[in-house]
This record gives sequence, C-alpha cells and structure tokens, in this order.
Amino acid sequence: MEGGVRVRQHGFGWLAAVGISLSLCMPAAAEPLPIQMHRAVYELSLGRTEMASDINGLDGRMVVEWQGGPACGGYTMMQRMVMRFGGEGGGVTSDSRLSTFETEASDEFSYTLTEYLGGELTSREGGIARRGKDGRVTLEREGEEVVTLHPETLFPIASMRAWIESMRRGDRIFEQIYFDGTEEKEKRVSVFVTGPGTSPTASGVKGGELLEELAGWNTHASYFDLDNTEGLPDFEMSFTLFANGVSSDLRLNYTELEIKARLSEITFFSEGPC
Repeated sequence: MEGGVRVRQHGFGWLAAVGISLSLCMPAAAEPLPIQMHRAVYELSLGRTEMASDINGLDGRMVVEWQGGPACGGYTMMQRMVMRFGGEGGGVTSDSRLSTFETEASDEFSYTLTEYLGGELTSREGGIARRGKDGRVTLEREGEEVVTLHPETLFPIASMRAWIESMRRGDRIFEQIYFDGTEEKEKRVSVFVTGPGTSPTASGVKGGELLEELAGWNTHASYFDLDNTEGLPDFEMSFTLFANGVSSDLRLNYTELEIKARLSEITFFSEGPC
C-alpha cells in the first residue's frame, strides 16, 4: 500500500508464549525459572490511527509457539503475524515470520526474520548473538561485520525470567536491555506494572481455563534506542500478564497506529520434543 505503515515484529513473542507457574509473592528462586511450552493464538484488529496514516482497517492473526526445554539444551520459538490492511489506495497483506533458538544458559541466541508484503518476499535476515565468558556480547549477521552489543543485553528467555523475578519482588518499575532479532541492535525497555489484572480477561479463550485461576498484572513497556534518554519511545506495548507468563489484551502502539491482539486460544505442551 503506497505510503502505508511498515509494521515489524517486535519483542512481544516471549510475552505471549512463556509459561511461568509462579506467584508474585514467592521468594526468589535459586534455580532458573521453569518455562512451560505452549502455543498462543491472537486475533488482531485496529485500535487507533493517526491523521497521517492512510490505514482505515486492519484484521489478522498472530500465532506464537514455544518448544524445547532444559533437557533439549534450549528453546525454539516460531512466531507468525499476518495482517490485512485497508486504506484509500486499496488493501494489502503483510506476513512476518520470526524463528529463534536460545540456549538454556542464554549464552547464544540465533534468529531468522522473514517478511512478505502482498505475497512478495521483501526481506529475510538473521544472525547469531553470543555471550562470551568475558561477558562480551557480540552479534554476527551473514555478510556483515561482527558488532558488539551492550554487556547487559538479555535475550528473550533470560529477559522473561528477569522480568518475572522483578514482579515477584514487588517491583513496579524496572528496566532491561533487550535483543530479540527484530531490530538492528539492542533496545532499552522501561517496564511499568500499573496495577492488578483480572482473570475475566481470559473468558472465551479456548483452552484458557487455567488462566481463570491465576492472578494477573496490568503492564506497560516502552522500547527506546540506547542513546535515547529523554525522547519518545520507538514502540510501546500494554497487556495483562498472568502469573504463568501468558499475556492477554495486548495493545501494540506504533507511531501511526495501534494494533490490538486478543488472546483467543492457548494450548499447553509437555517439555520437548528436542
């Protein structure tokens, strides 16, 4: 669509897919937080648009699936986001596919991001990030020079574990430095826990009976470039985060539009296959 908004996948896959069966008030665990594998399906719709945008309609679906576990040496994630945009110049369909692998120790993270627009391949990129024994974090992309990321950079699994630990301590505001392959470099993420969520947000979710029994927290995250200390965030996201790590009622705020993602179905897996 001429003049349309390019909406890339952002770091919300782990929010939708990581299962942590823990309570906010529990003491800090000595062992890494356990992660329950599952598939989450979200129905997408248009929230708000700015005057500068020519988009007047949006629908689609996002599916996120995690497999693997400690016995497998790490976790694989597949995330696909298909959206149909409507506008004055007609309509177009975008299709973004992200696949990743992160080791259990979170010392290596690989990813491939493929994007289609109107059925035509527009980009395919990927790389491998590694954390050395000296703490140095490097990112290698095919055909490009190796770059160094911030030494405190977390990959998706480690990021979620740190996030949950902060919430269990009762922290309401905290920050992370985060990389998931959807941007050129790492981002600084400011997280605000705005209040308790409510279990009725899970009503109507196929396979979501477990969610009705869990506490939830309303959460807002803002993503910034590392050198952006005072400006507006590049991307914002709000959602309800349940105590097992599943998210619902996502709102993805880009510069010119907001996308709503409603959890419609969830399937929990046993650990594996490897």
